[in-house]
Amino acid sequence: MKVRYSRRAVADLVGIADYIREHNPRAALAVEKQIRASIGRLEMFPFSGRPTDDLSIRMFPITRYPYLVFYEVLEGEVFIHHIRHGRREPLDPGAVRSE
Repeated sequence: MKVRYSRRAVADLVGIADYIREHNPRAALAVEKQIRASIGRLEMFPFSGRPTDDLSIRMFPITRYPYLVFYEVLEGEVFIHHIRHGRREPLDPGAVRSE
């Protein structure tokens, strides 16, 4: 199954890496690599995340880091809507969707 990122998800990932890079460039690379690897596993296991209040949107935590990935399984692809820190205030279910 193909994985596709929304513009928002790409901006989220860049923002996470940029923020961490200000404090620790090596850690920024490790975090970004782990997030991308975790998302890559969705190609084989697209339903590994749990449903959110919006049953079409699923969420899974990134192992070792406090980030959450919000995504949707569509015909033949996994669409990544949003990536955020787990301590941030939850979004309205409709606010997760993008593009």
